[in-house]
Amino acid sequence: MGDNASLNDFLGGESSEQSEAATTYAWDGAGAACAACDETVERRWQQDGDLVCIECKDWEQP
Repeated sequence: MGDNASLNDFLGGESSEQSEAATTYAWDGAGAACAACDETVERRWQQDGDLVCIECKDWEQP
């Protein structure tokens, strides 16, 4: 690409498909139950389709 590249040269192909955003984390100021240990916590992370607390989250699992 030369020194005079247009911004259009950097655009990708348009896709009509949109993917749904996936959540990885949830916060509840009042607290909510961990799906694994039932502890009430403000912060929970996704794991196997459930929301779990930091103590129950398997950080090695994708």
